Amino acid sequence: MKRRSRAVVLAGIALVLLASAGTVSDPLSRQLLLGQARLLRHEISVTGEVDGHRLEAIRGFAEPGRFGGPASQRLVLWMDDTGGTIPHRVLIVDLDNGKVIVPNASQANYRLLGRRWLAQSDSGAEGMLFGDPKLDARDPGFQRSADTVSFTVPAVLNLPSGQWSLRLAEGG
Repeated sequence: MKRRSRAVVLAGIALVLLASAGTVSDPLSRQLLLGQARLLRHEISVTGEVDGHRLEAIRGFAEPGRFGGPASQRLVLWMDDTGGTIPHRVLIVDLDNGKVIVPNASQANYRLLGRRWLAQSDSGAEGMLFGDPKLDARDPGFQRSADTVSFTVPAVLNLPSGQWSLRLAEGG
């Protein structure tokens, strides 16, 4: 019996070491452990259209504010891509300031965990504003009403281009 208990303990230690090695080798998991990333837990129900055509597989997560900054109303849009080379697409909508941001959105900066939470690195929360000359100098025409946000996505992005209209509702 003593030999069996020792074997179980050793197997448990081996599993913990393997799991730790996997976590340390994954940049986003490592950033979560070091406080350089966070979990966005509050989902906002989002339905969207681009030029009248429904956007499929879009989810919204409330971002409490910039890392180390004041609270703000920002929405991170996560869009699954079922057929392209990019596994997901991300946009940040700054509801307080009427801006849309293309984040530093690589696999290392965003990941959907358990189809329930969105992990976001501190560098993933930064990005380039729509209307910036480096992206597309045209004004995105951001508009917001009580539960709707609209703006134009330029054709230079790997996103459906055109007039986006998003309907937001609490919950999800």
